Amino acid sequence: MEDPSTEPADSTAEPKDTEPEPAEPETVESTDEPEPVEDPSTEPADSTAEPKDTEPEPAEPETGESTAEPEPVGEPATEPADSTAELKDTEPEPTEEEELEETPNNLHAPEAENFEVWIEKSNLETGEIIFTINGEDKDRDEIFYELRSGNPDLDQDGVPMFDLNASGILTILDSDEIFDSGGSILKLEISLSDKKGKESFIEGLIKVKPKLMLKSIAHGAGWYESSWLGLFLATPNNWIFQQKLGWIYISPTEVRGYWFWDSSLRDWMWTDETFFPWTFSNASSTWIYYSMEEKVRLFEHNLQKWRLR
Repeated sequence: MEDPSTEPADSTAEPKDTEPEPAEPETVESTDEPEPVEDPSTEPADSTAEPKDTEPEPAEPETGESTAEPEPVGEPATEPADSTAELKDTEPEPTEEEELEETPNNLHAPEAENFEVWIEKSNLETGEIIFTINGEDKDRDEIFYELRSGNPDLDQDGVPMFDLNASGILTILDSDEIFDSGGSILKLEISLSDKKGKESFIEGLIKVKPKLMLKSIAHGAGWYESSWLGLFLATPNNWIFQQKLGWIYISPTEVRGYWFWDSSLRDWMWTDETFFPWTFSNASSTWIYYSMEEKVRLFEHNLQKWRLR
């Protein structure tokens, strides 16, 4: 047992409070790279950086470099998954015609001129065109035509004289009505309308030649030739000049035949194509025969006598 009164064996040893030199660590070879340890006390250098899969912003070209855009390499081999997605959600632009139809303004009614037509023969065919109305609508709307009144049906067979289609073409529907209307003026009232409620009216005057002219051959310049009355010159006021009888006034009856005024006899005489040259005197209520020679002679049936006209 050691004597505590004796000094330590090594009295020159440095005190224990001196810092010992660190020993070099032994070299340890390792093949694993250490994982970086994040410092939770500091934020990342760029916390707002976009993910790497986003498209980078194009860099501005440096001075001296060309700014021309590169030409496309070519069409991609495949189209996008839904290239028509935007088309499905958009409506097609309206055409010009559709815009006109949808225009709320309808400022003008269709318009046309009044007209006048002569019918000079009775042998017109059914469907033969008499007149075509040329209407105008300043709104460019389609025009519809309708015959409202004045269309005769004198023989009461349910078929009127005229037909007017929606396009404004006036045609003969019943040719038998022509002769029955001979010598008259027919006033047709015609309406013009569009699809938007605008409407106007025009008047058509149909002047039918007297029945005597309708049944005669026209030679021009107002001259006609009748199968029973001979050659005569017609005037617009029903006076005619007959080669043998001179000036006579012709007035057709509603039923049959004609009354004519003989200015030489100062009498109204009735006749038709069946009875002439026999005539019936209104003044004497007797039948009188006209001998159509160079000098016209008259034979009075009641007196059984001839006399000069």
